Amino acid sequence: MEKLTTNLTVNSDETEVSYGRIPSGLIKGWNGIVFWFATHDRWDADRHEAAVKPLIDKLIYDSEDHGVRWVKTKIAIPVWEQYCQITLVSFRVRDAG
Repeated sequence: MEKLTTNLTVNSDETEVSYGRIPSGLIKGWNGIVFWFATHDRWDADRHEAAVKPLIDKLIYDSEDHGVRWVKTKIAIPVWEQYCQITLVSFRVRDAG
């Protein structure tokens, strides 16, 4: 899988996932490096998670190339509707050593 960039749509686990980065502090209670991931028509939480989790893991893996490591600090699904499911995840930066 190639390196992920922001504000894209990718296919993950046979599901189209849109994602992007949110500026820190824009959403109350969410700080650090914050990303959103959206799927559509994923009624089943397991299918939504199966599509989103590999992308979150890839962001963490890619961060290790820069001498630091992102550590997941918070994850939530604030939107779960019939046609749109959104996961928010925040990270903090930690030295890789």
